[in-house]
Amino acid sequence: MIKRLLRIKALYFLLIVLFSSINVYAIDPMADRALLEAASRGDSRGIREALSRGAYVDARDILGNTALIVASDNGYQEIVRYLIEQKASINALNNYGYSALLSAMVNSYRGIVSLLLTAGADPALENIYGTSAEILLRTAGYNDFVQYIDDTATTIGNRELISPFPKRGSTGAIHNTRWREHFNSLLTEGRAEEASEYLIAIASNSNFEAQYLLGFLLLERGSYETGVRWLLRSTESDDPEILYNVGKIFLTGNYEVLSSEGIALLNRARIMGSLPAEVEIAKAQLFGLGTKKDYTSAFRTFKKAVESGNVEAEYYLGYCYFTGRGVEKNEVVGLDYIGSAGLRGLDQANEFISRLQSEEIMKLIAVSGVEDRAILNSALLSFNATMLPASDSSCDIYDISQLISNEYGLERLELCYVDDNRVVAKYFTSIVDDDDLLLYLQNIAKDASFERMSPYND
Repeated sequence: MIKRLLRIKALYFLLIVLFSSINVYAIDPMADRALLEAASRGDSRGIREALSRGAYVDARDILGNTALIVASDNGYQEIVRYLIEQKASINALNNYGYSALLSAMVNSYRGIVSLLLTAGADPALENIYGTSAEILLRTAGYNDFVQYIDDTATTIGNRELISPFPKRGSTGAIHNTRWREHFNSLLTEGRAEEASEYLIAIASNSNFEAQYLLGFLLLERGSYETGVRWLLRSTESDDPEILYNVGKIFLTGNYEVLSSEGIALLNRARIMGSLPAEVEIAKAQLFGLGTKKDYTSAFRTFKKAVESGNVEAEYYLGYCYFTGRGVEKNEVVGLDYIGSAGLRGLDQANEFISRLQSEEIMKLIAVSGVEDRAILNSALLSFNATMLPASDSSCDIYDISQLISNEYGLERLELCYVDDNRVVAKYFTSIVDDDDLLLYLQNIAKDASFERMSPYND
């Protein structure tokens, strides 16, 4: 029994060993651009991957924007928080004199304003038009930033921040054309309606990049038919990046009717040498999305892409090994690849490891006995569980919110040791509307019970 209880310890130390064996990756010369593009899309995973590849956190695009300015301008609060943690320059200015703080103020992103001020942002910095965050504050009638941050209004000055397109992602990922400079400057100046009309005009003039951006924004806004039409027009180009992006949207964006079209576009991009498109096709083969399942072909593609440094392929190669799809099952090798992808910042890989560890813990608890109480308590505490007061001396209660994967929503664990050498385990979950999840958890820990948390579970 003790050996079974120590399995989770073994897994924990195995992961440490695997992680400590990862080599330092060489700096990628394209990482700076990848960082800026990820910031413009709100892609937190892309941000982490670019930095892990050696991107300079204060790299600039052609307009002088840093990733922090771009994220602040688009309202990506968690990315702003992460970039601050990565020591991004708080008071960097772009070519027009806009700081991250001023960009957030113009768009009324109060949470971001609060983060930046706490991190040391200077509200007195002026842009080339003589405007500063302080001037905007006074013009809007606020006495101080505390009052501004606490206000729930949606305006700054006399301008309503209502756009025909969603702000998230509106600055896009293309930084090297004149039309984009003008489009971005209109948005930065708060002229959203003019920016929208300008984008439509450029897209109507057979500009494939503008057509892609317009279609993407329309889909985000919920204009399905019009958005798809513009996206399809953009694929008349021979740009593998556009083909890849549109193909992925059609394949993975809950547009089932377009899945075969998505595969066709990805294949066009693959023929043109797009490695991300090749990986996306392999994922479709792995899960039967828009095409027949073909584990062997998927495995071969992932293996080839890993040799080129693709982090997503590294995760899926590990997944193939771990589950035995397209290759002989080998969980140790699988964890090696998955752990490496996690260290490189791939959230999906870290979530997989978190779920795996959580399920192993739950399985071990299910087979423990009364004589294992001390060692089980030690194991749980070593994995960041917190012991809570229990009124019954035969029971131990733990806060497991930091121990079990957040995906399962398990907050509390009650272990009661009864006379017949059984341990009665009861889990409390904060997820109240997912019966399928509870059934899944019940299958993992067959003898345990699961209850939904209520305000009275103190």
